Amino acid sequence: MKQYEKIRMLLFMMAGLFVSYFLILHIMKASIFSKVITLCISSCLLMILAYVTYQEEKRLKQKSNTIRQIVLVLVFLYLFELISFLFFEHGFGRNGIGSISFSNNVYQTYFKTSFNIIPFRVILFYIVGWIKGTQAFSHMVINLVGNFVSFIPFAFFLPIFSPKFLKTKYFFIFISILVVVIEILQMVLLTGSCDIDDWILNVSGTCFSYLLLKKYHIYQKLKKVVG
Repeated sequence: MKQYEKIRMLLFMMAGLFVSYFLILHIMKASIFSKVITLCISSCLLMILAYVTYQEEKRLKQKSNTIRQIVLVLVFLYLFELISFLFFEHGFGRNGIGSISFSNNVYQTYFKTSFNIIPFRVILFYIVGWIKGTQAFSHMVINLVGNFVSFIPFAFFLPIFSPKFLKTKYFFIFISILVVVIEILQMVLLTGSCDIDDWILNVSGTCFSYLLLKKYHIYQKLKKVVG
């Protein structure tokens, strides 16, 4: 067996083990930290596997669907974790469809405690709270930075798999509507919060990354690799 094939096989087995462990952690309802770390390791191994495959295909002047399949696995893992976190992560008060209630009192309480349509209200709450010492730095990072980066992967894979998203207006409209739908679902399911500041952070983080990738012509390079 050639050295290249040995490396690929080793990376494939390691990635497979970590992906399997990642899925098992969700069944076991493990902590969000352990799931995110496992997801990061799995993603890194898959990206290395894609790079090794690309270099070998480039050397042999051959093209296959292997890299595209690896990217699709990465997309699946990301969407799986995103949905799990947004709707089913118990540590953050998410209980999925089990939270649905037909009681007006329950929704009245939700609107008082977990609903916000005033822009920058929650953002300023965490920043001012941290400055005054009433909010921990870790809480501010989790809520603000976490929301800013959580949808960034969409900036990578949407334009690759659908060329129409190379047009900024289509990308912005799609992300804006997607986040609105998610916020409404969280309100209906009474899981998490329905917050305009979440929308601001989610959309701004994703669009900033999109514009940065577009400015430096990263999409053309990624398209050549993924196919």
